Amino acid sequence: MSASIAVVGAGPTGTCLVERICANAADLLGWPSLDVHVIDPHPPGGGRVWRRDQPDLLWMNSAAADVTLFTDESVRCEGPIRPGPTLAEWLGGDPGTFASRPAQNGYLSHVFRHAVATAPRGVRVHVHPTRAVDLADIPGGQAVLLQDGRTIEADAVILAQGHGDVIPNGEERALADLAARDGLRYLPTAPASGPARAMPRGVSPMESSQSYADTREIASVGMCSCTAVSQSGDMNARPPVISP
Repeated sequence: MSASIAVVGAGPTGTCLVERICANAADLLGWPSLDVHVIDPHPPGGGRVWRRDQPDLLWMNSAAADVTLFTDESVRCEGPIRPGPTLAEWLGGDPGTFASRPAQNGYLSHVFRHAVATAPRGVRVHVHPTRAVDLADIPGGQAVLLQDGRTIEADAVILAQGHGDVIPNGEERALADLAARDGLRYLPTAPASGPARAMPRGVSPMESSQSYADTREIASVGMCSCTAVSQSGDMNARPPVISP
């Protein structure tokens, strides 16, 4: 008999779940095997937000010594403690440094690979590099419909998507319409996962899809300047439409 769990989302939250599932499996399993299905179009570990292709200028806002996905004696949990390096220890650098987003991607990927490699016998982790598009109850469990047309049936499904897309509210839609009428673009505020290189020349950091601090760093090396730009790419003397 085999049990199965599907984890939708392979970023830090999904990676923590896989680590805890694998760590607890030997003590909790009442059957000989467990299949763990990890579903995410992005590589496991960093997921969508912490990507290897992000600029090195984008830093974390926590010191490397304060970042870890492993448990130690300070953690209160029901399962076993499985110690591992902090981000600073894994990097082998100054504990007080603020690591780049690509460095954090490398660390998160390491944690995921370590969890899979040290899983107890009978635990199999399957990575599905595609998107989950639907979830339905079925007799004895749940079914996840994948974008590639396949269906994953599991005894339980855990949703660990983390930061999803932000649906514009009424004010943001109104600002977008106003910008379009004046030949400008309005990009609402979103996490630093936005495609900075896709921004047209001249977009102000205050109107970009990056956080202000991240876009300011990108702008400092010439990836964009801070002047309004028309949709056609021509310079425009009008002030940019900025997000509140």
